[in-house]
Amino acid sequence: SDLYGMVYAEAMSYGLPIIATTGGAIPDTVPSEAGLLVPPGDIPNLTAALKTLIQDSSYRSRLSGGALQAAINQPTWDQASQQFATVLTHLI
Repeated sequence: SDLYGMVYAEAMSYGLPIIATTGGAIPDTVPSEAGLLVPPGDIPNLTAALKTLIQDSSYRSRLSGGALQAAINQPTWDQASQQFATVLTHLI
């Protein structure tokens, strides 16, 4: 995807488990090993996701590890800019 959820990538680099929506670029940035994604406006699933992370420290810890791993797998700024330049070159 050409979209990128920068704030989520930054949060994952600190090992923060993510709770977010399935909208936009978030599913392209946050793998299931790093967080819980719920459809936009789905209050019951959002409530359940929050409850799960608050109450289940073992699961929260696994997602934290998954977040750190996902952050490691993200391209560096140099790699991302090179990919962007490559796309622009093909468009011209």
